[in-house]
Amino acid sequence: MSESSPSRRRAAGGVKCSTHGVRIVVVTIEPPDPFGNAASRWFYVLFRGLVARGHDVTMLSSCSDATSRARAEELFQRPDYDLRCFPIEAEGFFASKLHSAREPFSYVFSKAMRAELNRLLDQGLDVLHLEQLWCGWLGWRVPDKCLLNVHYLFSADWQGSEPSGIYDRMRRQLTFHAERRILRRYSQVTTLTDRLARDIAVLTGKAAPSVVPLGIDPSLYEFVDSDPPGAPTVGLIGNFSWHPTYLSGIRLVEKLWPRVKERVPTPSSC
Repeated sequence: MSESSPSRRRAAGGVKCSTHGVRIVVVTIEPPDPFGNAASRWFYVLFRGLVARGHDVTMLSSCSDATSRARAEELFQRPDYDLRCFPIEAEGFFASKLHSAREPFSYVFSKAMRAELNRLLDQGLDVLHLEQLWCGWLGWRVPDKCLLNVHYLFSADWQGSEPSGIYDRMRRQLTFHAERRILRRYSQVTTLTDRLARDIAVLTGKAAPSVVPLGIDPSLYEFVDSDPPGAPTVGLIGNFSWHPTYLSGIRLVEKLWPRVKERVPTPSSC
């Protein structure tokens, strides 16, 4: 049996796995947590689904939230799963700025996480699955073995908004350049929406990537089929520090809400 076979590799780490599946290393920007943010909920489904299909999967996750990491590690325990979480390392001011200039948003990947990925690459794999654009910085060694799944593009999210100053203009130019650089590095790309697929095709000059929407496990969330008591209420779920959500909130209040009130003139709240 070769050193890089799935059975041999798993035996070394104490993790059992099918010897018939594909050897996959998944890199994520958050842990696979079904009660975390939207990306974490998708990573939960992805990890469970790949393992359930008999593949030999290791997931390397950058972690910004200790509580979310703890939930993920409780759900994905050995020997059934191989989850390895890495907290974001704090860097000095000048080191952080240097990394941001060379590889924007790469600060979320610690030295330990990079070292672990390089060790796994040395052992051999079939697919390096990179979840979210900035994970593309980690697949530079083996672009032909990578699948890059793009959740969003700043160049799309910032459309229609003007830079707030010289620094913001420079930051945007650096970010847009990094997006093009990463996307042009990889031939196997997927994304979430038709609009993003078209945007990626423009940036790369290649055919539009496949569209694969995110999924969640609906069995984990209680469904309430009755309306809550009181007046009708309209809400918007999202982080308003994220520019697209902020713009959506403005659009809801200024454009959509007046039209809703015209059709539903009963007392209501937003």
